[in-house]
Amino acid sequence: YTSPTDFMHGSRVIVRVGEVRLTSNIVSPSASVQAFKISLSDLRIYVCSYRYPHNEENTLLSCAHRYFNSDDLHMAGHSHILGGNAVSWEDVLFRMNFVNLIVLDSLDTVVLQTKNDENNCRVGRKEPAIAVALTLGHLSLYACHDSFNCFNQTYNE
Repeated sequence: YTSPTDFMHGSRVIVRVGEVRLTSNIVSPSASVQAFKISLSDLRIYVCSYRYPHNEENTLLSCAHRYFNSDDLHMAGHSHILGGNAVSWEDVLFRMNFVNLIVLDSLDTVVLQTKNDENNCRVGRKEPAIAVALTLGHLSLYACHDSFNCFNQTYNE
């Protein structure tokens, strides 16, 4: 997320998700209970208090010269050059002064949807139509006061 130029805070937030898995037991004809599970792993939030021009970010992309015009990679008169030869995405974030703010190692969500048919209503079951179970893994906060304040101002704006 990049805040628009007319906002008060020129900051950036990146949300990185390492892995997403979606599983379900959808069958035909539908079962009495349908189950869905969404699993996320290695969820990270990064924040930076500076707004980089998009052309400067484009120069750091892999194979940027193959996919972009030279105008999209040109940095006329801009003094804050990040440099090339970035080894990994962590290296790019480090060069752009992003700070690792929050890390969540896993998030599992299970949604159970009970089929409402005539048999369930006659028996008088008191099961909910939809039940959600949420399991959070280990949450780590790496923010100092300034970083968290920058993230809070970016989120609130």
